[in-house]
Amino acid sequence: DLDECQALSTRIRTDSWGKGEKAYYPRGLIQQELAKYTPAVLDSYTGRIDRFAKVATDGRKIVGVAIGKCERDTGVADIGWIGVAPEKQGKGVAKDLLESTFEHCRKAGCHKVIAYTFDALEGANRMYSKYGFTKEADMPDHWMRMHFVMYARILEERDKR
Repeated sequence: DLDECQALSTRIRTDSWGKGEKAYYPRGLIQQELAKYTPAVLDSYTGRIDRFAKVATDGRKIVGVAIGKCERDTGVADIGWIGVAPEKQGKGVAKDLLESTFEHCRKAGCHKVIAYTFDALEGANRMYSKYGFTKEADMPDHWMRMHFVMYARILEERDKR
């Protein structure tokens, strides 16, 4: 349900912003970002090999969302957004979303998955590390002058000929 995904994405981002991001992430910017989670935008990630939209459910309720792109010509996939309902964080929902994402990316021919996050989002940084991502880049004074971090996870080892 795209409307439910939009509502959940908005709730997750608003909660995260209220818990600390507002110290460095302007309100106007968060409003622009929230506008990106429309049902039409979310729908553009479904049913395609070069994009993915994954959901995690608890019964019939959506409790997590992940979307991104698979650059099939380079073999690198990019998680554009992953979020878990605040009350479900730390309960394996992110693991389920990531495993589903990795499976899709492998089928798309990708060997690597990357994700960007803020340096200050300790929960996101812990999550990526916990699930096999390695920090590949520190980007101080990056987008909107914020400190970003890029994580990556190799899905398949390079052929060692």
